[in-house]
Amino acid sequence: MNCTKLLCGIAEPDLCDGAAVDDDYVPLCFQRDSVQDKLIVVGFLVLVVGLLAWSAVRSSVKPIIERVRNQYGYNVVAQ
Repeated sequence: MNCTKLLCGIAEPDLCDGAAVDDDYVPLCFQRDSVQDKLIVVGFLVLVVGLLAWSAVRSSVKPIIERVRNQYGYNVVAQ
């Protein structure tokens, strides 16, 4: 469906009252985002925030991880 001034006048006549000339108003058409689009955006934002948080705390968590690895006998095998 094309959004035109004529469609605005037909679909929402009360909205267009008082417009003496056709150029006085500009119809705005939009489509609501689908649930899939919202999930993709939210997922992307969660991923970015998670990566930023990990990069912020990585240096302080790394010694703890090493200590746990050493405590339970985890050894890196040289190749």
